[in-house]
Amino acid sequence: MLKHAVVGVDFSSGWEAVRNALPPLARRLGVQHVTLAYVMEIGYPAAPELAHEDYYRDRLEELAAPLRQEGLEVDVTVVVGRPARALQDTARAVGGDCVVLGSRGHSAWREFFLGSSVMDAARTTTLPLVIVPVDGAMGADGPILLATDGSANSAAAEAAFLELVQQGQQGIAMHAGPKAGESSARAVEAGQAAQRLEALAARGVTTFHSDADPREAMKRMARDERASLIVLGKRGHNPLTELLVGSTAEAVCRRSGVPVLLVPAHS
Repeated sequence: MLKHAVVGVDFSSGWEAVRNALPPLARRLGVQHVTLAYVMEIGYPAAPELAHEDYYRDRLEELAAPLRQEGLEVDVTVVVGRPARALQDTARAVGGDCVVLGSRGHSAWREFFLGSSVMDAARTTTLPLVIVPVDGAMGADGPILLATDGSANSAAAEAAFLELVQQGQQGIAMHAGPKAGESSARAVEAGQAAQRLEALAARGVTTFHSDADPREAMKRMARDERASLIVLGKRGHNPLTELLVGSTAEAVCRRSGVPVLLVPAHS
């Protein structure tokens, strides 16, 4: 499914965690080709000068060497722009299937201020986005976890999940919230989710329903099962929905502690 990943590099202390996660993550996703990309941001007084491009390219080559030893094909590139948009544009230019970004933990203040490059990418991406928590439980080697609400926005995520499961990886599909048949404003969603879980179960996938808050239920399931990856769908794109990932998806991306594959509708 995802053969070529564009990986955003910021040379921060968190890169080591992303670098360590890349080989097993690549094997899990089927990625064979990686492009390491550094974005020289525009519009900030402290932005690197364009004349420094060769310096950053050399640093990327240093980072590429151990990844090549892991068997990955690795290219490097230095681009200019806003990180979220520049990385998407780079992925399209080089034929990438997805973008990979490292994400730091979030303090209460950062939860309030939502302007990070990672969340900007999550809100605006039209390509699958892999978010790697640099301070999370990266040693997890359990199943892939799909969170679905049965909606059309989840269809692409379900397809991606099934492809990974069909390649021999263990998977669990879950829905959290009111059960179908209960009287609530979300009864239609619950019915759709129940149908999707039933269809996934018929294909040999382990399924699970929780009445708990979706954000807490997914976090708990990921922890208890030592999930290696969470697969989520995100909303479509227009000037309004581009501002939001979706409250549940955004919370999972921020707090899960394991890598998240965020799949846009119709990606």
